[in-house]
Amino acid sequence: MATNKHRGTCLIDIGGKKRGLVFNMNTYAVFCEGMDVDLTEMEKVFNDKRQAKAFCWLLYAGCFAYDEKNRKDIDYDIHDFYDWAMDITQKDSEKVMETMLSSRDLKNDSNNGLSRNVVESNKDDIKKN
Repeated sequence: MATNKHRGTCLIDIGGKKRGLVFNMNTYAVFCEGMDVDLTEMEKVFNDKRQAKAFCWLLYAGCFAYDEKNRKDIDYDIHDFYDWAMDITQKDSEKVMETMLSSRDLKNDSNNGLSRNVVESNKDDIKKN
């Protein structure tokens, strides 16, 4: 699977191998449960003293969701990510954050620039049978 930040996926080197991460609702559910926060508090934990822990949980949750979605063996736990996060490159760290932020963008570029021809509806658009 190729990296596609607009679809919420990326590949990074972590834990001694190339691993996929996906940012979807499963990722955020795992993240929020692990951090014991609500989804609305996500941004807050990246800006306070829990920042390092939040980044580890983000990596873990993204990788877990990717592997679960692709039916791959889960050969790690959060404690591995606490160790692995220290060795992640700046480039991969930036790729993770950019992919996560881009995946939350619901404009047309989320569809790789292809228009979905979505228009606002009004009562005149409804066909009567």
